[in-house]
Amino acid sequence: MAGGRGAPIRGLCGWGVFLLGLALGRRPSERLLRLGVRRLQLRYLDWPLQRLALARLTRRSDQGWWDTLPADLSPTDQPVFFGGRDDAESAIAGFRAGFYPMPEPWAAADRRRRALLDLRGLPWHCPDPRAVTPAGQAQTNKSLRRSIRNAGWTTTMDGAFEEVLQQCVRPESDNYWITPRHQQTWRDLHHRGAAHSLEVWEGEELVGGLFGIQTGGVFYVASLFHTRSNASKVADLDLNARLAAAGGALVDAGGFWYDYFDSVGVKKISRAEFLDTLRRTRDDTVTIDVARLPVDRLAES
Repeated sequence: MAGGRGAPIRGLCGWGVFLLGLALGRRPSERLLRLGVRRLQLRYLDWPLQRLALARLTRRSDQGWWDTLPADLSPTDQPVFFGGRDDAESAIAGFRAGFYPMPEPWAAADRRRRALLDLRGLPWHCPDPRAVTPAGQAQTNKSLRRSIRNAGWTTTMDGAFEEVLQQCVRPESDNYWITPRHQQTWRDLHHRGAAHSLEVWEGEELVGGLFGIQTGGVFYVASLFHTRSNASKVADLDLNARLAAAGGALVDAGGFWYDYFDSVGVKKISRAEFLDTLRRTRDDTVTIDVARLPVDRLAES
């Protein structure tokens, strides 16, 4: 789509040239990213440039180039660019700069579409606004508090990362995005101590959970699941409580918004506000308690 004169683009044109300039050791003019593009087909010429540039950039030993990207010029509700390696090093550097990788969803049985998506490359996002819950500000309504008190559940962190990951994959759905390659990236992130899971237990049965990556005081939730009513909400609430107790700042849901978010204290903030918080807290030492805890503590007034 074309952008207005002098306004940030809403499509993808310009990023390929910009990234290629970085890859060649030059600082491109940000004016390129502010130019409106009126011929839709030009967008498709930009993707090969993005892939070429990111193939070089994401192989550098120094990934500091991420911080040079003008995130404020990113499209608000679509991928910023495509390409680069789907691996732990790139993901850590991207998250530190406010960008996150997320393969496009597709039906697992549709091999043709998967091949086309793989050809275009890995999408990177930096949405505006951002859905977040400030640490210590999660909310519960009367009905949810009653459910939490009666559930008898407990929670842990990093107690069953692989099980949580597999529950979130859902290959039978049409919204399959955690591809085998992306699963391995998250495993590697977990082995490095960057990615974590939170589990909700009914006795010894896993009934809900989530996984994501912690960058200092910010925890980005990549995906969550439940097999019991309200178990994913409890996972959200429990993570927020643990992060607050550790001195963290935000639980981040990226650009996603679900109907229940209002009821648990999730709010929308601008990309600029999110990036400011991330940059201030990304080097903080925030150690989250991983012990098994009862969920009824979350229902305390």
